[in-house]
Amino acid sequence: MSTRPLYLQWPSLGFGDLRELHRSMQNKAFLGRMHAFLTGRSRSLRDLATEVSERKIRSQHYAGPRTVQINRIKGSEGRSEDFDCDFNPTNTRTAERWVSVAVARSCGDTLPLVELIQLGEDYFVRDGHHRISVARAFSEEYIDAVVIVLELEPVSITLSTLTVANAPTVFGVDTIQQK
Repeated sequence: MSTRPLYLQWPSLGFGDLRELHRSMQNKAFLGRMHAFLTGRSRSLRDLATEVSERKIRSQHYAGPRTVQINRIKGSEGRSEDFDCDFNPTNTRTAERWVSVAVARSCGDTLPLVELIQLGEDYFVRDGHHRISVARAFSEEYIDAVVIVLELEPVSITLSTLTVANAPTVFGVDTIQQK
C-alpha cells in the first residue's frame, strides 16, 4: 500500500478504479443524507438563487483567474441537487461525465478553469461541478478558477416590531418590571 496521496497515484488508476471511486463518493453522499435526516442537519450545497433572493445585487465584477481553496466552495448556481456539500455526486445520472473528467485528470490533461461566483467569503459554482468533485476525490485542496465577485446590498432590518414600546405585547407580558 502506497503512502503517497491519491492525487499522486493517478497514473495507476484505471477506468474501473475511477468508476469505483465515483461509486464510493456516491455512497458517501447517501450516508451523509441519512445522517442529515437523523440529525436534522443539511448536507446540501447552498443554492445561489436562494442566497440572493431577498437582497439586491449592489455590484458584480470580473475578478479574473484565481487559485481557490476547495473547502471555501459552498454552493452552486442551479445544480445544488446533483452534489452534496462535500461535492460527492448524489445520483448516477452524471456518472459517465464524472468518470470522463477523472480519466482526463488521471492522464494529466489540462482541463478548463472552473467558473466560480464569490459571495462574501464563500464561492458558488457556475461551471465545473464535476471538476471540483474529481479534485476533492483526489484529495486536492485548491483549484484554479475564473471568479466573478457579487456584492449584495446590506440586509435591512425593520425595527417596527422590536421597539421597547411594544415589547410587553410581543412577549405576552402586560407590564415590564424593573429590578
